[in-house]
Amino acid sequence: MPFELVAGSQRVEAIPNLTRVPDPHGLAQARLDARISIAPPEVGSLRMAARYAGYRASWAIQRPLLKPGCHAGPHSVT
Repeated sequence: MPFELVAGSQRVEAIPNLTRVPDPHGLAQARLDARISIAPPEVGSLRMAARYAGYRASWAIQRPLLKPGCHAGPHSVT
């Protein structure tokens, strides 16, 4: 099942590379090798979202924090 990633008006799907974590709760980590080329808004923040298996996380990068390069979203979603 792919992750759906949204940055601004751009949307991509990424297949997760799942790794089991040595944890008594059976947690897993997923690595997503996906890039989204975006043109950040002139004013305001850049809205981002991720969706997987019925779960959704969303956040925004404020304009003063937007810098060229790679940005990562939340490290964990519960």
